[in-house]
Amino acid sequence: MKTVTMTVDRFVPMGTNVLIERCAAPKETEGGLEIPDSVRENEKPCVGEIVAIGPDVLSKHPYLKLGVLVWFPAFSGAPMKFAKQPHETDYIILDSDEDLVGWSEYDTAQSS
Repeated sequence: MKTVTMTVDRFVPMGTNVLIERCAAPKETEGGLEIPDSVRENEKPCVGEIVAIGPDVLSKHPYLKLGVLVWFPAFSGAPMKFAKQPHETDYIILDSDEDLVGWSEYDTAQSS
């Protein structure tokens, strides 16, 4: 699937879509072995944080809000990059009705 790169200041999803910032792939294993960039690029995590939501999401899924951690299937959604963001930041746009498989709130103060 082709990644769309845009130069915009603000992106607002429509309908029940959500914009997810993918969590960064680990750079090394728990045992300390470095994971090559080629592997990290092909094996992207299927978890991320909601950074924008469409207007119909809250009425259908009130638990989905900005900052919530969500899980999704590996080949779902449309990958996106924003030109003003660092190259390491990956985004994906998903339909909250069809593409999300789970969610969890987490304390952002502890995740830093």
